[in-house]
Amino acid sequence: MTTTALNTQVGGDHYKKLAIQPMEFSCANMWDAAAHTALKYLTRYRDKAGVVDLEKAQHCIELRKQLIEGSLIFKICRVFGICYNPFDRARPVITIDQYIDANGIDRYSKQADTLVALANFVTTGEVYFANDCVRLIDRMITEYQHEMRTTA
Repeated sequence: MTTTALNTQVGGDHYKKLAIQPMEFSCANMWDAAAHTALKYLTRYRDKAGVVDLEKAQHCIELRKQLIEGSLIFKICRVFGICYNPFDRARPVITIDQYIDANGIDRYSKQADTLVALANFVTTGEVYFANDCVRLIDRMITEYQHEMRTTA
């Protein structure tokens, strides 16, 4: 096999083993840095830092929400009643459902629900979806902590 950047990973294999890596998904769909970083943490949390990764994902979502709410373009749009939506994008190259399925994430899990909410936040800019992500991650943290206590 030819060595490529996608089949090489420094410090583990938590991305290399995925069918669609977070970087592939984010680049294909032009996701911003905050959304990509949240996706990365939500995807790897079981294989890397557990609750810390989930808390980092929440932080990235909150940062993105604040940056969107505070952006000059949105302030101008509100003042002048302009309907500008930078989140109105063409159909994604890789859908979040394809990402979830390709990477073996349980379709009925909170992890999948959170990834869907994140994708909705990225494509619509609606704060509701950001709040939904944060709420779902809170539940994931509680469940993961419980899971770690019962297996210890």
